[in-house]
Amino acid sequence: MTKRVLFLFLIFLFSGSQQLFAGSLSGNYRCWHFNVGGRGGRCTNPALQLSPNGHYKMSSEQGTYSVKGDQIILSESKQRGPGKLLENGQQIQFEYEYNGLHHTVTYLRQGD
Repeated sequence: MTKRVLFLFLIFLFSGSQQLFAGSLSGNYRCWHFNVGGRGGRCTNPALQLSPNGHYKMSSEQGTYSVKGDQIILSESKQRGPGKLLENGQQIQFEYEYNGLHHTVTYLRQGD
């Protein structure tokens, strides 16, 4: 096998596994843990819905999502930025600054 064919095969394999992993994240995630400025608070954030076709919905926010390594990127999220996949995709954690305070919001996957 030539180096070029091997290289193309590896790209195909890697991109396919990313899509497969993204599809396996589909489901509903509820806000599980909320921390603002080092203090815990009541988790009132809307649920995050990930569809197998790569679309997501969070309240009125809708768009597409992609997975890169251990990160999930929501296309229409202006505030949160990329989320980190934890516990084999059973949790998604967003960390961001808002109104001068550090926010950490963790979503927990709901049973199928």
